[in-house]
Amino acid sequence: MNYQQQLANSAAIRAEIQRFESVHPNIYSIYELLERLDESVLQNQIREHVIAIEGTDEKQLKGSRCNTFYIKREQN
Repeated sequence: MNYQQQLANSAAIRAEIQRFESVHPNIYSIYELLERLDESVLQNQIREHVIAIEGTDEKQLKGSRCNTFYIKREQN
């Protein structure tokens, strides 16, 4: 791999890390809000969608070097 390609890859990885770090606090907030819902069916449906979004992030990161920075939400 040449130097220009390494620079491009490094920039792409840094951009993905920034995107990832900006998205995950919002996902954690959604989980906290879910706990306030009284309707368990709705709560579970929304939770499944959020889990699917997290899974998408995880798949995207697994193929790159930045997967080291992936912090999976602890399951309760």
